[in-house]
Amino acid sequence: MGFDTLDANLKLGFKADERDYTLVADLLKDRGVNAVNLLTNNPLKIESLKKNGIDVISRIPLEGSSCSNNFEYLNTKKERMGHLLSIRR
Repeated sequence: MGFDTLDANLKLGFKADERDYTLVADLLKDRGVNAVNLLTNNPLKIESLKKNGIDVISRIPLEGSSCSNNFEYLNTKKERMGHLLSIRR
């Protein structure tokens, strides 16, 4: 119906992002991993891992090219959801 990623989730009765990284942190700790270099653009993922006892040593950005097919999706992630992206039209 033309909603962006965020509005579609909200219209469906979901939170903006319902992912929970607690299990990931628990699995890492169970395997003796207490620190990571994390490939992500999502600051909430970094915060969640830190909150759950995983030291995020560095964030390695995942950057690709935007095009007419994905620009609005990526722009919503950046502008409305706070993802750390450097997209341009």
